[in-house]
Amino acid sequence: MFVYKRFATSLIGAFIAATPVAAQTSEVSTAELSPGQLSTTGPSSVPAPTDAAPALPPAAGPLALPVADLQPAPPEGMAATFPVPSHDAVGYVTPNRDLSPEEMVWHLRAALNVAALGCRGATEAQTAAAYNALLTKAKAELAATSEAVAARYRVKFGDAWQQRNDDAMTRLYNFFAQPSAHRDFCEAANAVLHEAEAVDPAALPVFAAAALPRLESPFLIAFAEYDLYRMKLAGWRLRHAPTIVIASAASPQMGPQPELQPGPQHIGPQP
Repeated sequence: MFVYKRFATSLIGAFIAATPVAAQTSEVSTAELSPGQLSTTGPSSVPAPTDAAPALPPAAGPLALPVADLQPAPPEGMAATFPVPSHDAVGYVTPNRDLSPEEMVWHLRAALNVAALGCRGATEAQTAAAYNALLTKAKAELAATSEAVAARYRVKFGDAWQQRNDDAMTRLYNFFAQPSAHRDFCEAANAVLHEAEAVDPAALPVFAAAALPRLESPFLIAFAEYDLYRMKLAGWRLRHAPTIVIASAASPQMGPQPELQPGPQHIGPQP
């Protein structure tokens, strides 16, 4: 049963009374009608009821869970106190800076020597064999290179040249033996040794100028990653630093002061 305004009910009652029974039962609707939808010439035609469910609002996306602010960890293969070289306008200061052509060849030989001694795995035998083959093929050129490097140290350091040369070679070998980039360094060394098979010994200085940066690159990348870790760690420590609250001392409260009366004041015991 529908409830309409009073004038709408009167119109419907009059309409039903004037309509045959068959016509009254031919149109049934459960939709609410307004007075403007009624017809005075015959049965009203109203939309048929529908069973369609109302449209649902779009489903919400996945809830964003809070991300734990964990302490950053150092890069793989690096300790928390990894010694990163100093950095200047050019880049990281390494033993491979400001080299003569002969020193580049000698540093290349040292890096490949480290690879032949320290790179293990499926290509271990191949790496050692390729290094030994390079030493044999370029024996005369490498001997001349060694003498040229020694002569430069003699001019620069005098009687202390041998000790300074030994110290420099120790730093150089330790540089390429760092575990921070060992895997990538070994891959680069294997590629360089493979290419060196086709290099004429007289062209070693040119070859070394291009190959040495490739052997050093994995370590430069590792240094940059460690510096980024240190920046993240400093930010994390700042966010998790304890809050220090400094409480100011309250000023002492002075009680009421006695009011001085005019006239002579007696000092000493009262009579």
